[in-house]
Amino acid sequence: MVTNPGFENWTGGLPDDWSLSGSDIVVEQEATLIHSGNYSAKITWTTTSTRHLEQVVPINPETDYTLSAWIYDNDSDGRSRLTLRWEEEGGSFISNDYSDYTSDNTEWQNLTVSGTAPSDAAQARLRISVYDTDWDGDATIYADDVEFTGPGGTPIMTKAYSISISEVDVFYNQDMTSVNAADYTLIGSAIITFSGATIDDDNHKLVHLTRASDNMVGDTTLDNIYDAENDTDFDFYAGIMPIANTNTLVAGGPIDNTHLATFQGIVSANDAFNNVWVSDDYGAYNGVLIFDYDFDALVAVGDEILFVAKRDEYNNLTELKDPILVSTISTGNLPYSPADISGSDIGNTIAANTNPAEQWEGQLVAIDNVLVASLVSKDDMYIGSDDNWVTSFVIGDEVDYQYENIGPILDDAIASGEPIDIKGVVDWNTYENYYRINPRFAEDLPVDDYPNPANSFVLYQNYPNPFSASTSISFFNTKPSKNTKIEIYNVKGQLVKQFPITNRQSSIIWDGTDKNGKSVSDGIYFYKLISGEKSLTKKMILIK
Repeated sequence: MVTNPGFENWTGGLPDDWSLSGSDIVVEQEATLIHSGNYSAKITWTTTSTRHLEQVVPINPETDYTLSAWIYDNDSDGRSRLTLRWEEEGGSFISNDYSDYTSDNTEWQNLTVSGTAPSDAAQARLRISVYDTDWDGDATIYADDVEFTGPGGTPIMTKAYSISISEVDVFYNQDMTSVNAADYTLIGSAIITFSGATIDDDNHKLVHLTRASDNMVGDTTLDNIYDAENDTDFDFYAGIMPIANTNTLVAGGPIDNTHLATFQGIVSANDAFNNVWVSDDYGAYNGVLIFDYDFDALVAVGDEILFVAKRDEYNNLTELKDPILVSTISTGNLPYSPADISGSDIGNTIAANTNPAEQWEGQLVAIDNVLVASLVSKDDMYIGSDDNWVTSFVIGDEVDYQYENIGPILDDAIASGEPIDIKGVVDWNTYENYYRINPRFAEDLPVDDYPNPANSFVLYQNYPNPFSASTSISFFNTKPSKNTKIEIYNVKGQLVKQFPITNRQSSIIWDGTDKNGKSVSDGIYFYKLISGEKSLTKKMILIK
């Protein structure tokens, strides 16, 4: 009944399906000191407080269970034992059962604890618990081959989420031996059935449902997947959820903070610590922060990703937590273009969860013609204004930590008194309580771009750009010349079509045909806006 019992599967810095309780404890993949298989879990803690490596498993009440594990403990500064923590649905504590403690030994030790689930228990938290003994500041043990056994009984769904608009992955608390697609029904915005159901080759607790009878809609209606054969179900948000539905002020209200949802977007910022920002479209409401200790190592700016997470609100900052990276769809993409806003839109006196600022939280934005000054006695160090200090906004370091790359540019702007243009992602400073813009790197402060030179321009649309029949490419050209045009090229660099441009702000419609009116094939194309001596190329994908 344990998922990943031998610690063979790891994502980021944790074994899959396991988590750590509290701080001052780390777990590492160990390939040398193992009980069986290829890996074990090396657990090191630097605190005298009790810590745990744990996993939650659904159980049946008033049922006998046994938890066992192999532990290697040859460190006199610490010891370990197993804990069976019985909990109500939602995690409220009921009671504990414990194994004996380990003793220092050069051999692997088998620990075992048995207990009867209380009548009000819905889940068991399986814990490898660690403690201090003759403490010198740290201790290490190794764990492998965990087992949690009971009488079997009816399989229980433990998790479910969409992996596309027509597929759902369903997880159980025990291995499945057979499945039938006709037993599954998804009820929410619509009633949907499936014509395909298979057990995963590597994880027999996982069932893949495919070929949905209708596409699942990503909306704020909570969906329920029901398995009639085993009379078990699970609530989640089906389909691909628009990121806008996480924003506090979105029309109709955001999704809840309890249930899993699936998202798809392009990474716009990654601070290489705990934060990743992702967007699924240009403009307001379409960006959000992902908070996790390991997710940043799995993705990079420009990655288009499919992931599962829960919404959370931390001191008025919206974030997605406990992310699961389903797949990296593509890499090397340009993030969605920053939306042009005024500094007053994120002014430092705007209250939490209030527009015009809240709509930009999590999104990449640009503010032009900014004067910079020092910010005194605050968590952040710089403040800016684009209206000659009638209003002001904070320039933060949540991406470029401690202003490592952008600090010298901001200092030069203060010394010169010259305005600069700023790009960055917007967040809410949970310590100082104000909105701020966080430049990602030095290139987000293009000091030479203001004032705008002749024949400068901005493209509003960006990759990915799928369309069924035609697509619009919109742009703003500050000083168009007679030679301003948009050219579309294929991946071989061959000119496909050309559109002359005469207006300052306009758009063209490409219907997927070449310069001779012949339909072109699906695939990756590039469109280039050319004005005078300047040009800018962006990538898109044609899907007819």
